[in-house]
Amino acid sequence: MLVVRFAELLQVPVKRAWEERQRRAGGSKERLDAGWFGSAEGLPCRGGCFQLIFRDGPARFEQRLQFIISQSIEAGYVIEAIRELSSTAVPFEAVNIKQAAEAALSANKDLLEKHAVAVSLQLSADLPAVSGRPKQLEIVFVNLVKNAAEAMRDLPADRRRELHIEGRSDHTHVVLAVVDTGPGVKPEDMGKLFSARYSTKGQGGTGLGLYLSHEIIEGHNGTVEVSSREGSGTTFTIRLPITSKTH
Repeated sequence: MLVVRFAELLQVPVKRAWEERQRRAGGSKERLDAGWFGSAEGLPCRGGCFQLIFRDGPARFEQRLQFIISQSIEAGYVIEAIRELSSTAVPFEAVNIKQAAEAALSANKDLLEKHAVAVSLQLSADLPAVSGRPKQLEIVFVNLVKNAAEAMRDLPADRRRELHIEGRSDHTHVVLAVVDTGPGVKPEDMGKLFSARYSTKGQGGTGLGLYLSHEIIEGHNGTVEVSSREGSGTTFTIRLPITSKTH
């Protein structure tokens, strides 16, 4: 029987998650129990630390633990996205797209390294800011980067695993492309990608990430489109107006 102190095993990912939360909050001293996972009940440790007991040995325990970690972090982003969408009090401001993309890559750093994904961030030096809500747009990038990394995890060893984030301006819009070299999307799934509760990951996905991303982009008077060829990767293209006259 294997007895493990859960908080010790989660120390690194939780510490990174909390540091990221504080960075996004501008360094404010938020209470920890109101932080990353959306509620105190979602945190792995409060005061004393509880224990997990598994009888299947270390390998099975590690697999289960990684699932718990990934699902908890994903749930945190979903909760934040829903809160942001339901709030009309958060004003639009100038959003630096490069900063949003870099924050999303940082949040997914462990996942990208785990699946050996090579990342390329190519944004025009003169890329203008867009009018919007920074946290919401960051959540969109987080979802797209996470989906790309997970899509490429089961590729054969001889297949390249690359993620490209590209951005340019056409004077009226900022045009962004998130491109992966994964297995692509089946033709019959293309029309369902932005539907609530639909996930290409089966039981491993919430079915909310792309739906919320679509809602966020539409709320910014933008568009998001997907193109894919099975076996050759997927591209998500986002267009955001440089100046939003709404909100």
